[in-house]
Amino acid sequence: MNICFVGDSLVLGVGAPAGLGWPGRVCARSLGRVPDLIGFNLGIRGQTSLDIAARWKAEVLPRLPEDTRRGVFFSFGTADAAKAVPLEKTLAAARGILTESAGLFPTLFAGPAGATREDIAPGLSAINTALIGLCAEIGVPALDLYAELAEHPAYVREMQAGDGVHPGAEGYDLITGLVLGWEPFQAFLKG
Repeated sequence: MNICFVGDSLVLGVGAPAGLGWPGRVCARSLGRVPDLIGFNLGIRGQTSLDIAARWKAEVLPRLPEDTRRGVFFSFGTADAAKAVPLEKTLAAARGILTESAGLFPTLFAGPAGATREDIAPGLSAINTALIGLCAEIGVPALDLYAELAEHPAYVREMQAGDGVHPGAEGYDLITGLVLGWEPFQAFLKG
């Protein structure tokens, strides 16, 4: 099974020891159940929904051949808050990305996890709520990382110890646990 993880720096794993963010951890911990699992980390630091809309399909299509069980797991929103992308533009880009992907592949979404930086934190809750609502509207399963982690003591501590956006190993482990325990992801792996 081939899975493309597409998104921003949280997907990439910025701040994680050895650069192993949550997609790499999720894949490593899923190999016992899905031995043919191949995960492609297509996270790029600082990318907004607009950037992801411009690149995702060209990067995903060659990695998900038709003769393979396959899917796409998107996660973005923090860079939209950091770069003050208007909410209507974020939602329009997200709608295009997720609708097109869901028409081609099994598709999942995880919202932003939180931030302690004063220039990002205030707008992130609204972006998250809007993205999770959009996913419900168009039928793409969405994991609300913000609800689980934005005030989680260990996650907040790690963001504060770093750059105010990215956690360390424990924070990425928390995301990994949430993804692995999420029923839509379990169903995704089963095909």
